[in-house]
Amino acid sequence: MFGQMDAKTPIDIALWDLFGQACGLPLAECLGGRDGDDVALYRSVSQDTPDVMLATAKRHLDAGYRRLQVKVGEDPLLDAERLERVASLAGPDVVLYCDANGAWSSHDALRFLDATRSIDYVLEQPCARYQENLIVRRACSKPMVLDESCDSLDALIRIRNDGAADGVTIKMSRFGGITRSRLARDLAVDAGLKVTVECIGGAQIISAAIAHMCLSTPQVMRTHTVDFHNWMSVANAEGFPEVVDGRMAAPRTPGLGVRALQETFGEPLFVIGEGAS
Repeated sequence: MFGQMDAKTPIDIALWDLFGQACGLPLAECLGGRDGDDVALYRSVSQDTPDVMLATAKRHLDAGYRRLQVKVGEDPLLDAERLERVASLAGPDVVLYCDANGAWSSHDALRFLDATRSIDYVLEQPCARYQENLIVRRACSKPMVLDESCDSLDALIRIRNDGAADGVTIKMSRFGGITRSRLARDLAVDAGLKVTVECIGGAQIISAAIAHMCLSTPQVMRTHTVDFHNWMSVANAEGFPEVVDGRMAAPRTPGLGVRALQETFGEPLFVIGEGAS
């Protein structure tokens, strides 16, 4: 009824992997050409007390990440204090995003903007409702990106036509995999919107798909992504490059460039092809 994009995503990614292998090309080359060797990564600083958030930010910076996504969306003045603490540690060379995940009303988002005027950051998805985001956008002197609001090609076109954001996050699982995500990515780039490509989570296989999508996005138009596989305790593939200094590369072998560890998946639900019953 609703497209079942989550279910279609792994199938679509698998088909692109087969296509790349058949062509003898890595997916980045199949998706528009590789622009650069790696992509910057962000790490999230979850909501907690200012002291705990400061410690989390320090841990990520010490690990080499130079982009932090500070989670906000509670009391706007407390969130402002949290951001101030993280910004004082990070300094001018670290890129800060403030992601409310749509938790604020426009009223609270405007209060947060007023309390943080002296800090350099990007505001991400302040409100759940599109019209409230437009209210915030009109008053916002910071760059603003939309994530949860960018859930279809129609939504992307609306964002562009309304001037509702400077950038968008394209999550592959919302679009059913690489095919429609690539179309959304290309449309966003043509519209002059900065692009973040990621997913809702996963291990090495999804990180490989994300890396190829990111590196086939023009450097000047891409922002960053996330190394989900390093958040996982179980690997589902081998051959994916190690993250170095907060940056992620994509394999240079055909297709996704990783070998699935079949033992982590268990028995297949069904088999398609020769010998299938």
